Amino acid sequence: MIETAKLQQIIKSDKLQQMIIKTKLQQMLKIAVIGPESTGKTGLCRALALHYDCVWEPELARGYIENLSREYTRADVEEIARLQIEQEKKYETAGAGMVFFDTDLIITKVWFQHKYHAVPSFVEERLCSRYFDFYLIAMPDIPWEYDPVRENGDKREFFLDWYEREVRALGTPYEKVQGIGDKRLQNAVKAVDEFLMRKYKYFG
Repeated sequence: MIETAKLQQIIKSDKLQQMIIKTKLQQMLKIAVIGPESTGKTGLCRALALHYDCVWEPELARGYIENLSREYTRADVEEIARLQIEQEKKYETAGAGMVFFDTDLIITKVWFQHKYHAVPSFVEERLCSRYFDFYLIAMPDIPWEYDPVRENGDKREFFLDWYEREVRALGTPYEKVQGIGDKRLQNAVKAVDEFLMRKYKYFG
């Protein structure tokens, strides 16, 4: 977990850079944070949104599964996928800005393929639209922590490789993020800033 004081220090040091970014944004920039279980995705999204003074969308699957009073089914995963698409569509007609998503349909696609050996066509079609502009892939270099929703603590490297292959197949830019504590956020900010520099050339 990133300490609040350190997080505020990181944010304060880059205020000018954030102002430059905001003047260059001409559309809603959509960034997904994905990765294996227990790699700090939610904390990264929250911290990145605070850093860039923008919004973030929480993981839908977790809340959905936690609220079930039974084992989830394939139909539940299909409903989660549809809710994810609705969540994304909110930003299709939004103005300029940034939004971070805690996971995306790549995770759901792999979930379908791994557990049910088939992926609904609507999931494939949506992914082919290349909705996201940039991916951050959180590395499993921090300890796995148990919670009732997690299923694959012993397969984090396996899923890391799979997720990366899916992102590469889409042709969307991405960077891997690693590091402990505030270093993880610093590395994520560096990756996002470098992507923005390439896309908008705001220091050029």
